[in-house]
Amino acid sequence: MMKTLLKKNIPAILLLLLGAGLIVFGLSSGQATSVMNKAIRICMECIGIG
Repeated sequence: MMKTLLKKNIPAILLLLLGAGLIVFGLSSGQATSVMNKAIRICMECIGIG
């Protein structure tokens, strides 16, 4: 039963591992702060402060 469950979910498992790997890569290269700074700027522009 476990083998058939794994065979059916191989694409989902691969995508999950790929996503986790890309998150780790982004965090290790410092992209989190860059994304947060851009998000803050966009929010400030949307509400008319920045």
